[in-house]
Amino acid sequence: MKRHLLNLSIFAYMLLGIRNIYFALPFSYYDLDEEILAHTFNLSMLAIHHTLYLVTGILMVIVAFYLGRRQRVAYVIALLSLIASLAGHLSHVHPLTLPFVLIDATMLIILTLESKYFRIKSQPRNIKNALKYLIFASLVYSGFIVTGLFRLQSHLSKTASIAEIILESGKALFFMDNSLFVTHTFTSRLFERTMIGAFWCLIGLSLIAVLRPLILYPVLSRNEKNKARPLVVKYGENPTSYLALESDKLYFFTKDGQGVCAYTTVGNVMTLCGDIICSDEKAEEMIRELLTFADLNHYDILMMNITDRFKSLYEKYGFGFTKCGEDACFDLSLYDLKGGEVAKVRAAINHATKAGITVSELDPYSDTADAIILQLKAITDEWLKSKNSPELVFMLGKNNFEDPMDRRYFYSADAAGKVLAYCVFNPYNDKKGYIAEITRRRQDAPQGALEKIIYEAFMTFKSEGVIEGTMGLSPLYNVNSDNQSEITPKLFNYIYDHMTSFYNFKALHHAKEKYAPTHWQTRYYAYLPKPFSLKYAYAIVRSQVPGKLTALAFDSVKSYLTGMWSKDVH
Repeated sequence: MKRHLLNLSIFAYMLLGIRNIYFALPFSYYDLDEEILAHTFNLSMLAIHHTLYLVTGILMVIVAFYLGRRQRVAYVIALLSLIASLAGHLSHVHPLTLPFVLIDATMLIILTLESKYFRIKSQPRNIKNALKYLIFASLVYSGFIVTGLFRLQSHLSKTASIAEIILESGKALFFMDNSLFVTHTFTSRLFERTMIGAFWCLIGLSLIAVLRPLILYPVLSRNEKNKARPLVVKYGENPTSYLALESDKLYFFTKDGQGVCAYTTVGNVMTLCGDIICSDEKAEEMIRELLTFADLNHYDILMMNITDRFKSLYEKYGFGFTKCGEDACFDLSLYDLKGGEVAKVRAAINHATKAGITVSELDPYSDTADAIILQLKAITDEWLKSKNSPELVFMLGKNNFEDPMDRRYFYSADAAGKVLAYCVFNPYNDKKGYIAEITRRRQDAPQGALEKIIYEAFMTFKSEGVIEGTMGLSPLYNVNSDNQSEITPKLFNYIYDHMTSFYNFKALHHAKEKYAPTHWQTRYYAYLPKPFSLKYAYAIVRSQVPGKLTALAFDSVKSYLTGMWSKDVH
């Protein structure tokens, strides 16, 4: 019951802000507001301008938003504004004083009693940014405004001293009292509005900066990555686990430091890269801590590409699930090039062998590594130029030649030493498995240059006692649901079948399927709260192409129209 009253108070506070905006916007160029307010306020006693209604209304709506996210600074600002509002109503008695006082007092009492609810602090860095905006606002006030007003004496209602100008400027800025101005000239009107607008924009920026919440356990330095690395290697059974060590990730650590997960944020969705990374014994404790963290920061949770390992545990804590595809996996003790299913790969490898193509493993720390790496980078550059869409991130790894850690690099070259293709393998499951994370080849590479790398790398791992290899996820492959009423699988199926201009899911699947994996493992999106909604779909796309959605949409439309044009022509 208390929580409902608190939410109602936050909503009422937002309505007060909307009320101010309402009084400002519809009547900005008319005197109708005076007709309305004349019945309740003594306007001659109030030096308030339409703009002040608008500014305070917008700021109150912003504060109400962060109140809903349990921000401590927003709570303090709300208390101070309600106290000021109470004082204003009591000092200017009018027919609606009593109901207004009761509303403000009720909200003030409820917020005061529930002070422990607002626990999210601001980051010190954000506080510093807010102070910078305030300092700049004061410089605008003391420099630009004072100097400008002094120079505009001919446009003012009276000749004033500097002290009077400073005082009148303060009244204009904080109370929108423009009695000093004569608005018969365009210059004075323009300067007045520019002055007030610039000042309150800076105040608003400082408010937004200080209201941004403190994210607990953020990535602060390379030490955090070094702390995560042994956990990822030891407990990361999900093939995507090693992506936690990419530089675009934030980390959440358990209190005892025995568990970690990598994430990014898209709006209020905490988007995790794969499963939580910890021992089976610590998993439930980590889930509880993760949910507490998300609750404190007012986050929803989306886990991408999770396995079956902790699925029942996620389900216990209320997560929903949607299949996102299947991983092409290889039991290395059983895998070979025999049989008709792998005929195409076998033929390609035989062709490469006859052409004199050999496969080698790159040691990034060797004396000859730099020359090879230059060629690998040239292949990457060529590959990027050939892409029709922005490069995906977050759930895809990088080359990381400068910091290889546990990654392994295999490449193929012709008899002249020209590198034709390469593959980066990431370890998982305590190095009992390796995923082919990056596979790239020159456009003019002979047949089999890449296939030979995959097979020989798998055989190398097999000789070292590695149990499993994988080619990674086939996104949206085989996501049919037994429940015909589910919309999400139907949408995923449509995307898989028809949106090849955005991402050629089918071609990617066929490229993995030709290697004849020994088994396919299901992967899921897990999300809380249920059901799957547009915010999760947006988080999936936005985490993969941050800052490039416009370009991605443009390229997709362009590719679609080009395809339609080609069909019409032929």
